[in-house]
Amino acid sequence: MPEGDTIYRAARALQKAIGGKVVTGFETGLAKLARVNDDTPLVGRVVEKVESRGKWCLIFFSGDLILVTHMLMSGSWHLYRTGERWQMGRGRMRVVIRTADWEAVGFNIPMAEFHTARSLARNSQIPKLGPDILSENFTVEDGVARLAAYGQENPDAEIAAVAAGSASAGGVGECLQERGRVCCRGQSISCDAYDFAARDEGDGGYCTAVYEGERGGRHPIEQRPLAGDPGW
Repeated sequence: MPEGDTIYRAARALQKAIGGKVVTGFETGLAKLARVNDDTPLVGRVVEKVESRGKWCLIFFSGDLILVTHMLMSGSWHLYRTGERWQMGRGRMRVVIRTADWEAVGFNIPMAEFHTARSLARNSQIPKLGPDILSENFTVEDGVARLAAYGQENPDAEIAAVAAGSASAGGVGECLQERGRVCCRGQSISCDAYDFAARDEGDGGYCTAVYEGERGGRHPIEQRPLAGDPGW
């Protein structure tokens, strides 16, 4: 299954090619998408932006229409110049978005649906990401404040679950979990989100890593600073 970094690169490539462009053609082999296109055609709309949310790729069109896709094990997005021969057969095509210069073709996509902003907000499967930690606008102070607020509301939350969920900060996920396992000598992480975020709570901004002992109980392993340490 394509991981989040693969979907992120696909979304970035789609954004670069068709972002801001007018849709000149749309095809689909999926009945649900075809019905929406028949009722509210995509041709003439502008591709406002393309973004990834975990393993989901979201293409935003003008007029409050969002195409959401999930690749599962077999799907992929391809980009072709107009008139260029596709690398896969037409029978595998599920979605085609055409602009003046590009064709974005989704092959073997098993999950694809249209949403409005309102229906997307109600959808529980598609994650609501916090600020991207790689964004130029992201600050450590804001990220720590969001984690601290989440920790106060969810004092029993584990840092692995918080990181993977990406609700407080996007772009952390499994990377932080795996780095944490290394620093914690291979033990499973069970860090309280509040402890992790307590930058201003008198502990100097440290995360206390703990693990579940064989006989029960939570045992501290080591403390590492939240920022400024290349070991994280």
